[in-house]
Amino acid sequence: MYTLTLKLPSDQFYIGKISDKNEWEVYYGERGRKNDRKVFDDESKACEYFIEWIVKYK
Repeated sequence: MYTLTLKLPSDQFYIGKISDKNEWEVYYGERGRKNDRKVFDDESKACEYFIEWIVKYK
């Protein structure tokens, strides 16, 4: 799993493989919640989405 931390350690963008499945998830973690969670069946699609998402967030 990879994270990109913003202001608080608990507020982060996440991308990672779901351990028991052949899927990848992308979400914004805030106070223990998975906000705007998206699931992909392909690592490259998840990475593309993640990059576009964090660029738009700035």
